[in-house]
Amino acid sequence: NPTFEKDHPRGGDGRFIAKVGGWVKYLDIRSGLWTKAVVEEFTKDGKVKLKDVNDGEEHLKPPKEIYSTDQPIARLDTAGWKKTGGQAGSNVGGFYQNSEGEEFYVKTPKTKAHTSNEDLANRLYIAAGLPAPETAVSPDGKNFITKIEKSTEWRALSGQKLDEALEKVADGFIVDAWLANWDGPVNDNIRIRDDDGTPLRVDAGGALMFRARGEKRVLTPNVGELKTLRDKGKRGFYLYAKVTQQHEIEGTKKVLAISPDRIRAMVKEANLPDQLATDLIARRAWLATHYSL
Repeated sequence: NPTFEKDHPRGGDGRFIAKVGGWVKYLDIRSGLWTKAVVEEFTKDGKVKLKDVNDGEEHLKPPKEIYSTDQPIARLDTAGWKKTGGQAGSNVGGFYQNSEGEEFYVKTPKTKAHTSNEDLANRLYIAAGLPAPETAVSPDGKNFITKIEKSTEWRALSGQKLDEALEKVADGFIVDAWLANWDGPVNDNIRIRDDDGTPLRVDAGGALMFRARGEKRVLTPNVGELKTLRDKGKRGFYLYAKVTQQHEIEGTKKVLAISPDRIRAMVKEANLPDQLATDLIARRAWLATHYSL
């Protein structure tokens, strides 16, 4: 709806900005950290008036500099949902529809730790200001639930649409590497939303502590994925073809904007080992040194 888009724009993460009174975040160039603010007004010249929740200072920001706030773990009960399709991927799962007609994919990873791991990866993408689907965990912690949005596998695009999609995918390359999302380029794990071309990391089950089929791994302090995700002959070589040095620097700034304390808090909330937080913080520091930030 063009009128709605004009009056209520999307932010830098491709999500509609919260309404007046809602919370958002922006990257504070002084501190280098994400800062939470309240939406006060959508101005006639297309800016958004924000009020910093910490010091009360007001700011006028263009929509593309505004992002969704970090997401807590969402719980969703799928009892009574209608199954509409079968398994997609390496884990047991299927497509479901709730009583309101909304579509979801529900999968059952190997353990609760695997479920928490994927949910954390998704929330870290959001924490870094990247587009990610709406997700939840079942009350018993066994199932991972993803809301379906109309989208297209990136490999199915061509011409200008593909070029534009790859430009947007490039914005998230550093975060893919930081989270060791080895299978990001594989299959349809990155899909392009149909209505505005936003890339969605729809399956991060192969990030952080586990590989896509569930094997455990240890994250290295150095982010070797800067190379391995783009090795010639792999799909990432094509997916990340438009990544520039500037993409890498800006992406690293988004990772650095997540404080070590915030990383530890998110890992703790997910009930995952503190060593994972230590590893992510070490990889964060490595990126800072690598790009002299």
